[in-house]
Amino acid sequence: MSQKQNFDRVNFSSNQKLEIVRALLERGRVSEDARKAFRIAYPKASDAAISTAVFHVYVDGIYAALDWLVDVELFLQDPHHRQIDRSEVFHLIYHLYNYLQFIELLPENHDDFLEKIEDIRAAIEASDKSWALSSLDDLSDQVKGSVSPPNFWKD
Repeated sequence: MSQKQNFDRVNFSSNQKLEIVRALLERGRVSEDARKAFRIAYPKASDAAISTAVFHVYVDGIYAALDWLVDVELFLQDPHHRQIDRSEVFHLIYHLYNYLQFIELLPENHDDFLEKIEDIRAAIEASDKSWALSSLDDLSDQVKGSVSPPNFWKD
């Protein structure tokens, strides 16, 4: 596929999409290429954030997406004896969620952090120590990227 082509994925045919996915899967150094691409796209992001994005999109995320697609097709082939495996769905959602979290934590998106800090300051001034400490813990987890995804399986 020529680099001069329009990269509007909405206009790609199924065969073109398969060709692009095949090229991705055949890359010999996908992690290194991904790290370089993320660094170009997000120059202010920390090395830890870039590593997280590389893992969730290019190291394990690709295979989570492929596993889900395989499971979807296998279900169509034998719906009497198979179901779409919830663990495959959750595995893919886990990586998508973590990628979205990476985007939210970029330095370019810190206005939300400043608002949370002001809310914490107001809680301290109102002597609501418990709420302030809990909010600081939440903010710390968010900055560290250790916020767990929501429970998508309401049992």
